[in-house]
Amino acid sequence: MLYIFHTRIKAKSLVLILKLLSALTFIGHGIFAIGLHFVPGGFIQMTQNILGFNTDGAETFLLIAGILDFIVAFVLFIKPLQLIAMVYMIFWGVLTSLARFVGYYYHAPIEEVYSVYLFESIWRAPHFMAPLLLVSLYIRGVSFSITKEFFKSPEEVLSH
Repeated sequence: MLYIFHTRIKAKSLVLILKLLSALTFIGHGIFAIGLHFVPGGFIQMTQNILGFNTDGAETFLLIAGILDFIVAFVLFIKPLQLIAMVYMIFWGVLTSLARFVGYYYHAPIEEVYSVYLFESIWRAPHFMAPLLLVSLYIRGVSFSITKEFFKSPEEVLSH
C-alpha cells in the first residue's frame, strides 16, 4: 500500500496534502480553543494543571492559542512565511501532544496516566509529525508552489 502511494503521488502534491492536513488540524484546535464550538473542559483543566492558571486565565490563554492556530493555518500558505508557520506548528504540536500526559501526570492515578494519557499523546503525534515532514521536504528542496497535478499519469507509474 505504501509503495503504491509512494509511486503514485508527486512530492509537490504531497506538500499540498500535508499543508491542508496540518492547516485543518490547527483550524480544528482553534475552533475549540476560542470557544467557537465550545471550549472542552479538558482543555481548561490541562491548562490549569500545567500552567497553574485559574479558569479565567486558562480561557484567556486558550483564546490566544486559538487565534494563533487560525493565523498559522493561514500563514502556512504564504510562501515567504511558510517555514515560520511550519516550525511553529512543530513546536506547538509537540506541546499539545504531550499536554495530556504532562497535564495529568500528578493529577491522576499513575495507571491512568500511562494507560490513557500516554496513548492520547501518541495518538496526537501527527499534529507535529506532518509539519515536521513538511520541513524535511522544504530542506530537501521540494517545490512548495501549488500545482494542479496531484497524481502521476499511469505511464509514469508503469515506467518505474
